[in-house]
Amino acid sequence: MANDTWTAPGDWATNEVVTAAKLNQQLRDNIYALWLAITSVSTAVVPDTVTRYVPLAGLVNYGATAFNDDLFPDTNNSTYRGGLRVPVDWVSGTDIVLKMYFVNIDVAGAVVGSFRSWIAAWSNAEDVTAGINNIESNVNVDTTVTRYIMTGITRTIAAAGIVAADNINWTIQRQPANAADDCTGTIYLQGAWAEYTAQP
Repeated sequence: MANDTWTAPGDWATNEVVTAAKLNQQLRDNIYALWLAITSVSTAVVPDTVTRYVPLAGLVNYGATAFNDDLFPDTNNSTYRGGLRVPVDWVSGTDIVLKMYFVNIDVAGAVVGSFRSWIAAWSNAEDVTAGINNIESNVNVDTTVTRYIMTGITRTIAAAGIVAADNINWTIQRQPANAADDCTGTIYLQGAWAEYTAQP
């Protein structure tokens, strides 16, 4: 047995001796082929965005000196003012939506509450000479308020009107003296918030 010679295994297809160099080359070829297969069908990985909801901080002024957080009475022009700073994770180039829910529990049937909307978006030290409400000013948003049915108002701030450092202020005023307003009772505010597209 001392004179026996070990012979390297042969390639099954060609009966060629399989050397270490050949194995290394085949390994490199296989890795390259795998890389080509992956890159030929791959696309850039883009993280999904998410929708976030931020409550607006605000109060309703329903009289000369009185404030409350839930009333739009039928007796005078009551005004809600709410605001927020543009969130740091807001995706630039996307709209921000302002929403408010309220309900009529005093008047039977489907009646109308007459509202007006003002929206401002400004950064610190900006010049507001052209008008404080630069997004919308005194816009009519009459809304049907069916008894016991939650409803509300939605306003959209287009992306072009927002920059990252802005503070947004939303004013909603009920105007019961308007001819369109036939809700003879209080409309109860249930909440106001902003919806925006956020980075993941």
